[in-house]
Amino acid sequence: MNGDPINDAVYKRNRLIEDMYNCVIEQNYALGDQYDEISKAVMAGDAIEAGIVLGTSAAKLAQEGMLLNLYDCSEIDFSGEWWDQNAIEAFTIDGSIYFATGDLNISTNDSTRVTIFSKNIIADTGLDNPYELVREGKWTLGKMLEMALSANRDLNGDTKLTTDDQVGLYVYNWAPQFFFYGCGERVTTMNADGIPELTLYNDRSVDAVGLIWDICTKSRTDTLGGFSSDLFSLFISDRCLFTQTSINDVRNTFRTNCEQDFGILPMPKLDEEQSRYYNLVSFQDVTHIWCIPLTCSDPGYAAELMEAFARESVDTTRKAYYDITLQGKVSRDDESSEMLDLIFQSRVYDISMLYNWGSWDSYFTGMREQTTNNFASVYESKLSATKADIDKTIESFRSN
Repeated sequence: MNGDPINDAVYKRNRLIEDMYNCVIEQNYALGDQYDEISKAVMAGDAIEAGIVLGTSAAKLAQEGMLLNLYDCSEIDFSGEWWDQNAIEAFTIDGSIYFATGDLNISTNDSTRVTIFSKNIIADTGLDNPYELVREGKWTLGKMLEMALSANRDLNGDTKLTTDDQVGLYVYNWAPQFFFYGCGERVTTMNADGIPELTLYNDRSVDAVGLIWDICTKSRTDTLGGFSSDLFSLFISDRCLFTQTSINDVRNTFRTNCEQDFGILPMPKLDEEQSRYYNLVSFQDVTHIWCIPLTCSDPGYAAELMEAFARESVDTTRKAYYDITLQGKVSRDDESSEMLDLIFQSRVYDISMLYNWGSWDSYFTGMREQTTNNFASVYESKLSATKADIDKTIESFRSN
């Protein structure tokens, strides 16, 4: 116990589980690559009871048959409120699930992507209230760009938009991917048989990519983009109206360093006809998920403890993270609290991000460097390889 709400909640939860199950919880930190360490242990027959593993490492372990199918563990009740139902649905392939997340894990919460904005710049420029736009279903990519262009200010007099100026929109390099999912589009979608299908390319996704490319491309002279260092500098100095980031950065960087008021918004929609907002849980950073390795010494007991971690987190870590930290400390007004509720209800996962079928991550992250919108030609060139990657994963699960 050290006074930090999340730390103390974890401590309380762990002591509660130790007393309840007459066990000792011991964390063994990976010394290197988690995939390497767990796969070597499994191959050697060494017991590891559970893993909190990088999403991409967990996916690789699952594909190679080194994790238990959690649906075979009757001790885990995936209908419980403590499991993230969006994740359970997205992670289930052909009736099997090898990793999961929920209230036992704040990592996927922290990796949720959001938009933040400067309240001072909104007031100074007399622009529309973003909260009202969200409520009215009018918070779209086009509206964001329109407002951003109105907020640009040439502060150094060089007639160019640079990081020395006031910037309406700073596009983080991964933001094209966040925007794409915010439009309600996905690389893959589960069909009625629980098999992932490639749904990346359609009339609506073509429109979405076209608009995102137009907003993000480096050939524009009225938006800026790049990596997080400039993003942090601009926003913290209150010279950026809109940018996209993670809940983790909002919680740890902007809350701590921003003296000015800022607000939190969901990702913008493609258009007003879109029925709801979507906020991507991205696996690009240090996003972890829970699993049980094949060489667990007592699968039933490990599953029972995994369920206990999730269940007992409802009144401990979930409250410390969401109620006390996000709602109580991070959000600086009632409207941001309202937006956080909407954002967490609207989170979306895509298992293709864990397996990177067809390497579509690199397409979106490289969008700002593209000189032309080549979505159609790239799709054609990647189509066979993407489908082959998906088929390989499905077949590996069936053979395992």
